Amino acid sequence: YLQNIFKIYKQGEQILGNSQSVMDWARSHGMMMVGYSTINSWPHLLQPLSDPHVLQIAKAKGRTASQVLHRWALQHGIGVIPKASSIERIRENSQLLDFELSDAQMSALDGLATLSETTHNKMLPSWREDVFGLAAATSTPGPRFDGFVEAMRDQECIRQPEEVKATQWTLGGGGHGISECQAACHAQADCGYLVFYEQTGFCHMFRSCQQQLPAGDGAVLLARQ
Repeated sequence: YLQNIFKIYKQGEQILGNSQSVMDWARSHGMMMVGYSTINSWPHLLQPLSDPHVLQIAKAKGRTASQVLHRWALQHGIGVIPKASSIERIRENSQLLDFELSDAQMSALDGLATLSETTHNKMLPSWREDVFGLAAATSTPGPRFDGFVEAMRDQECIRQPEEVKATQWTLGGGGHGISECQAACHAQADCGYLVFYEQTGFCHMFRSCQQQLPAGDGAVLLARQ
């Protein structure tokens, strides 16, 4: 079996690019998936147990938020491993098989991952249904600068030794557009390669990129011409 994070905001680590979920990948390889951290809040500002969508469904079903979240995972065929430190919590966790979430409720919970991961110009994860209409709300990406060619995807340059990095290696923080990152690379004579992470808006700039490593977050490796 495969064990991976499975919560409403992070429905499996996005290590397979944007075309397939970890859950679907496991099933396509004949494996069951066990999900953990279903109610864990890290690293999100809004705890799953406090999400208004979850609370509304819990109220409608007459259940706790924890029961709704674990039942959501179970209805996806995911094994859950809830933690309990009291008799009350053990009893609460045991009462997951005598109720069912509707298709609409499941769809609403599924869609919360898109609220968590969608960027300013792309609805993510792309394998999730766009329940909240985010694709129409995202802005059109700015034009790519001339002078770059896409070398590969889901790869990043090795960051050591320090000499491989451009003088300005990063713009600091995420949320940048690809045009902004390309402009920063253009402004440096020693910038020959740019790695842009589409899901987070981070970018890193390099003098050389002779070796690469697998990368997530929609990494795109661009070579300057």
